[in-house]
This record gives sequence, C-alpha cells and structure tokens, in this order.
Amino acid sequence: MGLLCRFASRFPLLAAEILERDRHKRRNFREETITDVLMAGLVPFEPLDIKTDYPVDESLTGEDMDWEFVNEHAVDGRRYLRLHIQAKRARRSNGKKSYWLYNELDHAVKPKPPKGMPKPPKAASKSRPPYGTQHKLLLDEAAKLAGCVPLYMFYHPASSLQPPSGVLPAIEGVNWMFADQIPVTPKRWPVGDRKLERWRPYFHPLRDLLCFGHDWEPIKVDGPDGLLFLIAPQPASPTPGEIAARLNEHRGLEPTVKDRPPIRAVADIPQSTLRAVRAARDGRRVAEIQRPRVIFVSGPDLSSDGDRQP
Repeated sequence: MGLLCRFASRFPLLAAEILERDRHKRRNFREETITDVLMAGLVPFEPLDIKTDYPVDESLTGEDMDWEFVNEHAVDGRRYLRLHIQAKRARRSNGKKSYWLYNELDHAVKPKPPKGMPKPPKAASKSRPPYGTQHKLLLDEAAKLAGCVPLYMFYHPASSLQPPSGVLPAIEGVNWMFADQIPVTPKRWPVGDRKLERWRPYFHPLRDLLCFGHDWEPIKVDGPDGLLFLIAPQPASPTPGEIAARLNEHRGLEPTVKDRPPIRAVADIPQSTLRAVRAARDGRRVAEIQRPRVIFVSGPDLSSDGDRQP
C-alpha cells in the first residue's frame, strides 16, 4: 500500500475520533476543523509534488476546498481535473428517536454582488436568502469550469460509523458523494432530505480518490559488486485520467445517472494552477486563491485503457 493510500485509509478514523470527542462539550468542532486537519495531513507529501495552500484572507477559509489533479505531460491530453468539494459534518438529533443528519445541508448564503454594483439597501441586506443557495452555488461554480466535478465530503463522529450492510456502503469518518445527486430546491429542506441515511446509498470512501497503486518501486541496477537494489519513486498522485475513470466507474453504478454527461479530464490547465505549481517548486508565494486548495501533480499518463475513460 502506497503512502498516500495509507493516509487515505487511516485519516477517516482520525476524523471520526476528533468529532466524537466534542459530543459532550460546549463547543463543537466544525467542518473547517476536519478540513484543516485533512490538509495538514497532506502537507508532508509536498516533496512528492502534492501542494497545499490556503487563502491569505482567513475569512475565505470555510467549509469547501478544491482538489486539482495536474499532469502537464499526459500523452492522451487528459491533463487536468478539479474536484470542488463542500464539506458537511453529521450531528445527532436530540429527539426521542435519535438519528444522524447534516443539519446545514440546505445552508443559505448571500451571493456576493458583482463588482461595481452598488450595495443593496439595509432592509434588503437583512432578508434571508433562499435555503439551499450554498448547494446551488457549489453546482453553479463547478459548471463554469471545464473539467470540474462538484462533490460533498461528509465527516462523521465515531458513534455514527457502520460497516457495509447489503447494498449500503460503509459509514466512515470521511465519505464523499457526487453533489449533483442532490436536487436543488429553494425551500427549507425537510429533515428527511438532510438525514445521513437518505444519502448513504451514494457514499464512497476517501481512499477511492487517492488509492491507485502508486508507490515507491524497487528496481535492479548493475553495480561493481553485482546487482544493487535502488528505490525509484513513482508519482504519488493519481493522474487526471485515472481520477476521471474512477469517478465514471462510480457514476455508472448509481441509479440516477441518467442524463448526466461523463466526467472528462481536459487538456487545458488553468494558468493560475500552473503558476502555483511552479511557484511552489521555486519556494515562492503563490497568488491569492478563493478556497483552501490541494494540487496533486503526477507524471505522464501512459494508460491505454480506452474502455474506462470516455
């Protein structure tokens, strides 16, 4: 098992234990806490071309993050794929019949006015935006960018964890699902649409985003005293093509996949991403970013499995 895959397998247990410890405390750990720990856990992989960074403005460090997969030298043109990830933590209800839910799944956020537009009147600014605007914003932002996939990443305390059961996947400390499986609605979402069990059939484990068999590989080298064994590094990160193929495999197994186009890694890498990669390699400060970001840089994509990538 590679180092990155080992991290993806162990981190959900850590996240579950962290969230479990706050259940009887006056202050709860929010989504930002686990996102911060997750990104901190990826920092040691920076020598393996995995770059982490935060916005300079701490007010922009919230519940979502971007994971960008970059392969500048992909021979088939699959050079870039982005995951725009919104994080939500599960909480236990306080009623007689206990259940777990994502209480803020329909969170309302006020969209920022376009640049140059005057500020709205005070009375208008106090009005509550429609429920679900954060969810709609997640989908809309991803739709603006080629090769961008919106996901939810759910964080679960240890007492909510469950093993796989029949056709239901395991509830782990970290699960993810495709955000477009959740419909857009402007009204307050009923409790049933915020329950963990409602979305459990669509869960996938964190390791499915990071485990692709990449590892440090021993190779033989002829030396003066016979054969020497050296350790040659393979890229730790999955390529954009591998990520796209894995995501399409999962989408093909889900019942509501109709009318959804296949996920494709694209040829064009955003210039801001390329500048960030090169700045990190040179030890320079990168430009301001909107959200916490991880860039996974990989080597040439030599995959020839055309059946897996549309």
